[in-house]
Amino acid sequence: MKRTSVVPAWPASLAGIIALVLGLALIPAGCATTGGGDRERTRVDQRRLSYEELREREHRTAFDVVQSLRPLWIRQRGQLSVTNPAAGEVSVYLDGTRLGGADSLHQVPAGQVSSMQYLNATEATTRFGTGHAGGAILVVTLRGDSRRAP
Repeated sequence: MKRTSVVPAWPASLAGIIALVLGLALIPAGCATTGGGDRERTRVDQRRLSYEELREREHRTAFDVVQSLRPLWIRQRGQLSVTNPAAGEVSVYLDGTRLGGADSLHQVPAGQVSSMQYLNATEATTRFGTGHAGGAILVVTLRGDSRRAP
């Protein structure tokens, strides 16, 4: 009777062994908590500006607010059209009505803003239709916010 030995199915190369060891070492790190115990960390939503955030600093216009707190919202992503140079510009909506491009935020006093939200190109196109390759900024004023209206 002939005996055959069983060879375990281990990686054949040194690189495979190193990858296996590193992979096994990282598994506990992925399951670990961030600590903090009773402390709650509040994460800032980069797509929204809340009423409280807007009141933390003094700004003159909504443009100043965005430029200071969320500058990526108004950064043009490059020219998307040869025939229409403004095609990649962000659109601004004030209480649901289109106001214009990013420069139109200069017309809105910061003290009258209740909240702001950024929609990426896909979300803006879904909500408002074509022509929103740069995304959209939704500005809700105190008058347009039923929770904070005088």
